[in-house]
Amino acid sequence: DAVLETERYQFHFKNIFFIFSFQTKNFIMNKLLLLLLPFFLFSCSGKKEDPQSTPENVVNTVFTAAKTKDFSKLSMLCSPDADSDSKHICDLKEEDKESFISYFSKGKVNGKATIEGDNAKVPILFGPEGTKDETMNLVRKDGKWYLESF
Repeated sequence: DAVLETERYQFHFKNIFFIFSFQTKNFIMNKLLLLLLPFFLFSCSGKKEDPQSTPENVVNTVFTAAKTKDFSKLSMLCSPDADSDSKHICDLKEEDKESFISYFSKGKVNGKATIEGDNAKVPILFGPEGTKDETMNLVRKDGKWYLESF
């Protein structure tokens, strides 16, 4: 009888420990979820930055398009008065996509943009090795920045 009684107490202890352990884990997980939920809500529902809000954003949109092969935003980046090189980017043809990717996927802004009134100059590095110096010229119209020349 003493052995049965000991086994019964051990069995109850294991069950109580399991239930307590399970409840503690759930409690911790629920508190953790409550702490992290606002972060996920705000980070996922955040407003995306306008690709034309700054000269750097316009230029980085070009580089991102080349890196991701998502060319959907390029058509809105050029000024109506843009030079032929800039229009070549904004009106990217299927047969030019590989060359575009080659020249702009390693591109990056290389310094600070200089803004004078509604005109901006953004120094960049681009090319197959990402080492060719160039300046992209942009113009602001109705609060948005557009490629003008490079």
